[in-house]
Amino acid sequence: MLKISDLTFSYPNREVFKDSSLLLSDIGFHALFGPSGVGKSTLAKIIASMNIGGNVSFDVLPNRILYCHNKERIPLWQTVAQHFKDIVSHEKRSLLNDLLVEFSIDDSKLFAKPNELSTGESNRINLLRYLLQDFDLLIMDEVLSGVDEKTRDNILSYIKRAFDDKSFIYISHDVKSVVVFCKEIIVLWDLPVCGEIKILKGMNMNESSEVDYGKFNECVQCLFRH
Repeated sequence: MLKISDLTFSYPNREVFKDSSLLLSDIGFHALFGPSGVGKSTLAKIIASMNIGGNVSFDVLPNRILYCHNKERIPLWQTVAQHFKDIVSHEKRSLLNDLLVEFSIDDSKLFAKPNELSTGESNRINLLRYLLQDFDLLIMDEVLSGVDEKTRDNILSYIKRAFDDKSFIYISHDVKSVVVFCKEIIVLWDLPVCGEIKILKGMNMNESSEVDYGKFNECVQCLFRH
């Protein structure tokens, strides 16, 4: 369970949250959606208990929260394979091998250094690193930007199957993946965000190929009405 009450937070030049509340009471995929600058990453860092200041308090938090974002990279002096050799325990090797296949990380990427990878490849590898760690809630902040739609959908489908006992908050501007894969969508739309943070229902599917586009369009229209 994640429960926040009376959240107030301001930057020097503007108020972001005022007396806001949020409740996520179940495991699975949740989304954090809204326009750039509305406060999505700020809220993610608050939930992850990063020291960003402000008046922040929680009623309930999951025990182990990780925050993954799309500007992280492995050390420049290591290949991907060398990095995984250093950080992955023997017990996680089988999971690593599964993730490499599902994330389409082949030998050409494993033996490359960060500056030899595309943005999408780097983001996939960074997300993979976090899935190898122990967590109750993983916040994924634009972690699949630069990844093509088919690969992105395959990765999200795999994560939902393989980590069905975990909770995720998925931040993305990609409306399709937010609506299709997530069970609840936390909507940040107003500047500043005041009062109750809106939560809408997503389609919560495991496979994008089975989407009912009539229902999908209804969800999207509801999302943008808020």
